[in-house]
Parts: sequence; structure tokens; C-alpha cells
Amino acid sequence: MSNNSTNQIIKIIMKKLLIQAALFAAYVPFAGWSAWMTATSFHLNVLSAMPFGLVFFMVFIVALLAGYFLNRAIREPFKPNPSRFRFCSYLLAFIFFWGVSFMTNVHYNYILSYGYGNLSKQVQSCISYLNTNIDNNDAVFDTRRDEAKQLLEQLIRNKTEEFRYRLNDTRDNKNGFGEDCISALNAIETIFASDANIYKDAYKYIIFDEESDQGDKKRDKYKDKTYLQTKYEKRILDCLNKRYEIIDRYFESQKGNNNKLKEALALALKIEKEGLPQIEKEKDFESYSDCYNKNVKELLKKMPDAYFSTTKNFKKNEKGEEEFEGYLVYPSERMFDWLTVWGDWWNDNLPEDENFKSGMPTALMWDVVAFILISMI
Repeated sequence: MSNNSTNQIIKIIMKKLLIQAALFAAYVPFAGWSAWMTATSFHLNVLSAMPFGLVFFMVFIVALLAGYFLNRAIREPFKPNPSRFRFCSYLLAFIFFWGVSFMTNVHYNYILSYGYGNLSKQVQSCISYLNTNIDNNDAVFDTRRDEAKQLLEQLIRNKTEEFRYRLNDTRDNKNGFGEDCISALNAIETIFASDANIYKDAYKYIIFDEESDQGDKKRDKYKDKTYLQTKYEKRILDCLNKRYEIIDRYFESQKGNNNKLKEALALALKIEKEGLPQIEKEKDFESYSDCYNKNVKELLKKMPDAYFSTTKNFKKNEKGEEEFEGYLVYPSERMFDWLTVWGDWWNDNLPEDENFKSGMPTALMWDVVAFILISMI
């Protein structure tokens, strides 16, 4: 082979290598940025315990593998002995890696677009709920406690007087401890049971026991009536004092809960004044994540369970049952989990003012350009 032919071959090889190097150099920024978005999304949740640099390195290697599998899949049909199995394997591997990349990239763009709005709306909804449900004067709980006791005492007194009247009724077929007396005592039990759920009172208030007190029926002598009146009124008084203790504890806990709500409101107002203006100015992924992890997450831990039901939208179905229809205020915790966001978008549970699909063209563009470049190498 002549020197001219050798030089010509070397030039061709060098030219091919330069083209491949140029294509790879063009590929790296697109693949790198795509890997950065994916790594950032992963680092929020799935791989949060790892250093971000390590997560990015792993994702970038996977991006190179995806490009390699696409390149192999494109070239396989043009080989002298193409294999359908190898082609399908390469293609499926590429689709899997690219699918994860695309989904996390869309998630990244979603947070960039709606991160501030989501965190702001979350904080504002907490403030609105807290302002509605906080009593600034603790004395109001003492007033409510006293009113609850007075109402209960009046109801019990009325039925107790009815019991006395029935016990001492001298009309025919009414004299003595009969069904009318038992009915009055049962009514007192019903009074205690009627608001037991309010006070979370699991105590069983029994005034007349169907088994142990059966022998009291139809006792009509004067001394029997005196004994029975004393016996059952003591039970009524014991039950009343028991309920008073429950009421006292309930309203003391309400004071405690109210103080916790005040603490939550103080934190929410601090975030509104200091945290939200800062992330509005920075408007980047890291600031949104820091604001949530350092502030909003702590605020949500302080919020009562009743608050979270106010952030959801319910609609009655044909049977009249309420069904979950999506979020009025999208939980920030869900926003930072890419799989959860995709699931909520698929189920149409995202708030109407958040256009999740708007981030898809940008995410797709980076990957498409990157994979076109890698397929040409």
C-alpha cells in the first residue's frame, strides 16, 4: 500500500473521529442538563441520603447507557446478521431509561413553574385556617366549660325530678318503682351518651342495670321508695361528677390545642414574612426544596388533622356518597415526589390552575436533541 493511500485512510479515520468527538461534545451538555434535572428530582426523595454529586454521576452514566442502547438499536437492523432479540432488548432498555429521564425532567420543570405558588398557597391556607379556628382569649374555654356543665346539669335535674315524681306517683298501677321510673333513668343514660363523642368519653354511664336492679321493680313501700330514691340519685350524682371531670379535661385540652395552633400561626406568619419573599426572589429548585424542608414541613406537622380535609375537593356521587375529586391546595409533600405527581396528574387530582403538561415539551426537547446526537456517533 502506498504512502498516499495510507495517509488517505488516516485522514478518513481522523475525520470520522473528529466528527464523533464533535457529536459527543455536543451531546454532553444536553445529556448533562437532562441528567442534572433527573438527579435533582431523585435527590429530593428516592436518593436523598446520597451526596448530590454522586447521584448526578450515577444518572449521567445511565444517560450514556441510554444513548448507547439507542445507538445499538438503530444499527442492529443494518448488521449482516441482525437479531430481533438484540434489537428489542436494546430498544426496551432505551425506552426504560429514557422514560425515567423524561418523567423526572417534567417533574423538575413542574416544580420550577409552580414551586413558589404551591408553597405560598400552602402557607396561606394554613394561616386562613388558623385565624378561623384560634381563640385569642383563653377565658372563652372556661366560659364554654361552665356553659356545658350548666346545660348538662339542667337536663339531668329535669329527668331526676321526673324520676322522683314517677317513684312517688300514687295513681292506680303507677305506685312504686315501675316502667315509668326506669324510663326516666334510661333517659338520663341517653343524655350522658348523646355527647360522649364530643368529649371522647368512653365511660359507660349506667343508672339502671337490667340484671342487678331487677329486684327493685314494684317496690312501693315508703321505706323502699326512700331507699330507691337515695340509691338512684347517688348513682346519678356519681355519673354527673364523672362527666364533669371529663368536661374539665376536655376544655383544658382545648386550651392546649389552641396554644399549639397559636404556635403554628406564629411559624406560618414567619414563613410568610421571611421565607416566601426569599424564594420568590431566588425562584430556583434548591430554594423551594429548602423552604419546604426547613419551614413548611414543620408547619404542616403542627397543623391539626381537620385542616387537611379543607385542602381537598369532594363531590357527591349518584349514591349521595362523597368522593375525592382532587386537591384544592396541593400538598407540598406530594409535589416533591416525582412518581406521586405523575400519579396525581394521571388521576386528574392536581389543582386546576397547575398545568403539568406545560413542562413536557422542554423536557422532551433536551432528551430528543441528546439522543439524535448520540445516535449519529
